[in-house]
Amino acid sequence: MIAVCNFWNNARGFGFVTDSTGTQHFLHIKNFERGKTPVLSAYISFVLGPPLNPGRALQAVNAKFATAEEIKQSQAEKNQTGMHTLAAPQAGGVQ
Repeated sequence: MIAVCNFWNNARGFGFVTDSTGTQHFLHIKNFERGKTPVLSAYISFVLGPPLNPGRALQAVNAKFATAEEIKQSQAEKNQTGMHTLAAPQAGGVQ
């Protein structure tokens, strides 16, 4: 799954990514690629994992900066299904 990082709190090590449907997913630094830190508006590749706490939304796990090819493929799939594509990043971009 590909989403855009729309909030990141570096001091607390967590943030949120928003997918093409507008759904926000919690992202914790421990679930992001080792040695890297998410940045606002960057495309993030991840899979959905169990919620951090019962009754909460699913969280992003195995997360990393999305490659240009992953972004292109994700947008092509969304176009085929008639879903909205992800907005272009405002800052940060693909790492």
